[in-house]
Amino acid sequence: GSAIASLITNILPKEAVDDWGWRIAFLLGIALGLFGLYLRIGLEEPPEFEMLKESGGLSKTPIREAFRNYWRQILTVTGATVVAAVNFYLIFVYLTTYLSTETHVLLSSALDI
Repeated sequence: GSAIASLITNILPKEAVDDWGWRIAFLLGIALGLFGLYLRIGLEEPPEFEMLKESGGLSKTPIREAFRNYWRQILTVTGATVVAAVNFYLIFVYLTTYLSTETHVLLSSALDI
């Protein structure tokens, strides 16, 4: 996402980015999401899953069962994800905004950095 934002701000003039250029990243994201959906729809389920499905071995409430049996692991993964998300936000979102507003580095340069 940062690479696309950098590309857009380096190619287009500021007025064009402010008017319509910011939409390009969202349109690319929609296209990427549709491509991922197309790939997922075309995939076959693994044979092990099909055997469980046919034998009736699938859980009726898999989310409840996961939280009941694996709540510690879920909390661990959630905590690790929060730490990663905060670091990502600080580096790729806040830092570029800070550089462009407080130190007056061009937004395109801040995104390049």
